[in-house]
Amino acid sequence: VYPSGPLAATGPATHPCLPPGTPQGLSLDVGTQKQVTAAWSAPASDGGGQVTYQTAINGGPGVDVGTATSHTFANLANFAGYSVTVTAANGAGSSQPPATTSA
Repeated sequence: VYPSGPLAATGPATHPCLPPGTPQGLSLDVGTQKQVTAAWSAPASDGGGQVTYQTAINGGPGVDVGTATSHTFANLANFAGYSVTVTAANGAGSSQPPATTSA
């Protein structure tokens, strides 16, 4: 049953019913100026809602990057190894497992 009155024309609210899939094709570009750029593609399934992303490097705190599909981590040590994780999320939850790669 839909509401009557001025809101009736909007129909029911839409909410994602499933978390999105794992971001695809995660790759790292190790820059020469103490930086690493992570790039990825959208998950195969958005779960029915807008997907946003969070990235983390070496298990550190996550960085919300909104709907962007790349992020550059700066001010890093040269000649070090890095592991980057990207998680996709929508209103229903986060992708499990997140995408992870190392360089």
